[in-house]
Amino acid sequence: MLYASPTALKAVKSLGHHFNPSSTLQDKLGLAGSCYELTASIPAVLAYFGDNPAESWAAIEKHEEKLQGTLLEYLNARPDVTIYGEPSSNTKKRVSTIGFVVTGRKSKDVVEAVDELSNGEMGIRWGTFYSVRLAGEILNLEYDGVVRVSMVHYNTRKSSLF
Repeated sequence: MLYASPTALKAVKSLGHHFNPSSTLQDKLGLAGSCYELTASIPAVLAYFGDNPAESWAAIEKHEEKLQGTLLEYLNARPDVTIYGEPSSNTKKRVSTIGFVVTGRKSKDVVEAVDELSNGEMGIRWGTFYSVRLAGEILNLEYDGVVRVSMVHYNTRKSSLF
């Protein structure tokens, strides 16, 4: 929630188009209408979660913990892998996106090798993911960044890769 006094409201310039109304703070700071695609998706999202969203979310969390547990168990067993973030699969401690590097290998090369093994069926990427300063100045990873895998609920486990 944002409040502006009448004096401040007069001083604020609109961020929107010059032809849009600009008498209220919402008019001045709201850039446009809602994204039509996202608004249209709301009924599908509600249907996805069903009649009991809490139960659905619990099932999603359990599935994600199992998925990321498989990958984290494999990565934690490798002495040449550094995991960035929580090394356990406990969903109370981490989200299901895993970032890691392999000693002596470029992250890009790791991703390309996995893509080849999985015939492109695994969503795995490499890079800094808009965290260039974190990767370069803090983690000393520079442009190559990390390997990133999102083990979220719409994925399945393929034991042949692990």
